[in-house]
Amino acid sequence: MRNHGGMFDALQLIEDLQAAVQRGDRERVEAMVSDRMIWVMPLKDNARGKVQWIEASLGVTWNWFRVSVHREVDLGQTRIVESWIKQSREPVGDEDSSAPVIAEGVVVDVWTEEDGAWRLVSRHPQRTT
Repeated sequence: MRNHGGMFDALQLIEDLQAAVQRGDRERVEAMVSDRMIWVMPLKDNARGKVQWIEASLGVTWNWFRVSVHREVDLGQTRIVESWIKQSREPVGDEDSSAPVIAEGVVVDVWTEEDGAWRLVSRHPQRTT
C-alpha cells in the first residue's frame, strides 16, 4: 500500500484509486476516500459525498482509465491536483449498448492527509466528451 502520509505522489494515488474502482475493491476505495468527501457534479441540487461517489463508481463495469496529472498545488497537508482522465466503461440503463462509453475530461481532486494517509476529500469532474 503506497497511500501513506508524508510522501505525496498524485499520479500514483489517482492511479491506485482508479485501479481499485476498476477491480471493484470497495474496501480499498473506502479507505482512500475521506468521510468528508464532496463529489461536485454540474447539477443544481448537488448534495453528493463519499457514499454516492463510491456507489456510482462501483456501479458500472470499467474497462480502462488513463490519467495524466497537469498541475498540483501543495498546501501542506492538502494538495489540489488537476488531472486529465480518459476512461472507458460498459453502457448502463438506456445508453446505447453497441459499444463502450468513452469519456474524458479535467478532474480537480483535493487530497488531504488524515490519520497518516492521503485521502480524497473532494472530486470535481468536468467532462469534455
